[in-house]
Amino acid sequence: MLYIIFLTKGCSSLFAFQWPTLLSQIRQPPLIDYVCRAKRQSRSPLRDLDLLLFAVQYKGDDERAAVHLLAKAFQPMITLFILYYLDVRTSRDDLMPWWMVLFGIIYDDEGIYIQSFYPAFNSPTLEGTELGWKANSWNVSRSFTLHIRHPPYNRNGLFASLYRIQGHCKYVLEQLRQWDGYERASAKVYS
Repeated sequence: MLYIIFLTKGCSSLFAFQWPTLLSQIRQPPLIDYVCRAKRQSRSPLRDLDLLLFAVQYKGDDERAAVHLLAKAFQPMITLFILYYLDVRTSRDDLMPWWMVLFGIIYDDEGIYIQSFYPAFNSPTLEGTELGWKANSWNVSRSFTLHIRHPPYNRNGLFASLYRIQGHCKYVLEQLRQWDGYERASAKVYS
């Protein structure tokens, strides 16, 4: 089951989502305008580990700051993707699964911008880079600027993209729920 939380400045901390300290590199969870998380089937003390699948943040005066807030929100999910990959791969040459991408939207009065977030590994063969895991972000589309103001028949690309993101979120959820390591990792976080 998916559920949606709307957060705005001054909201009750009841709705603020936070990851366990072992998964998150930040102490204070970012205040995100809109998040979509997968709710656990049972009422579990592991509610903090509900998967964050999608987030939306207002651009404000600084687009980079908005991207940074989304990256902070997605960082524990990127860590979970890396744990999944390391647990299920059969050799060192196995590629990262294609579906390990999260999407966020940055919006303002002009339109929306789709941003992707995904894990990557800097190998020792890349010169000038620090060895190890990192999270990457890539701007998927700026083409939806001002689409909201267009007639409905000109918004097809925007709605098709949002529909594909929704389907992708469901697929990511299915993949992670099939992985037995998610429950093992969840249990260790709280033990």
